[in-house]
Amino acid sequence: AGVRLTRELARQVCQRNNSVVVLDGSISNIGNQYVIGLDAINCQTGATLAQQQVTANGKEQVLAALGSAAADMRRKLGESLASIQKFNAPLADVTTPSLEALQAYTLGWKANINGDSTTAVPLLQRAVSLDPNFAMGYAVLGNNYVNLGEYTLAAENIKKAYDLRDRVSEWEKFYISSHYQMAVTGDLQSAKQICRLWSQTYPRDPTPVTNLGSIAGLLG
Repeated sequence: AGVRLTRELARQVCQRNNSVVVLDGSISNIGNQYVIGLDAINCQTGATLAQQQVTANGKEQVLAALGSAAADMRRKLGESLASIQKFNAPLADVTTPSLEALQAYTLGWKANINGDSTTAVPLLQRAVSLDPNFAMGYAVLGNNYVNLGEYTLAAENIKKAYDLRDRVSEWEKFYISSHYQMAVTGDLQSAKQICRLWSQTYPRDPTPVTNLGSIAGLLG
């Protein structure tokens, strides 16, 4: 726990999980430019299956370049063009255009999944202060206020996320909508329906199933 995943260690984790590919990323800067690289590696053999490299002209273009590289990598790994067009969304549009806000959010999300809401809250507060339109920042911040028993602050932030839900990905929309029904309206039956659809849409994701368990407990 807590060890940085190097390429070789990530390959070992991939093998133990019976997965097929591990995706390795790199970023380096040359003057004002940033070079972003993605490598898809066969977990069993270590062979490179696909590579993608893009250049961003300045820090503010890094997320857009990363999103473009990810879409090209998906195509190289065999995803159909129709699927990419349907499910791909620019990172800067659905997450945040601010690299600093994304960094704070990422650290806050990590603390969140480790159950450390006391650490998560100030990081997520920073994320939404850097980008006031950061829907998932508000949603996860609200969820951590729930964990801390700050229900008024939780409802305020989750409602902000809900009002911005048109900016998010499909997975994030499920996350925000289900928490909105649970923490703001209190409509647990609607929350249950959303989580069931979420689970059907993303059958390998444990989050909606975990939420369904919580809802079932609240409903007795």
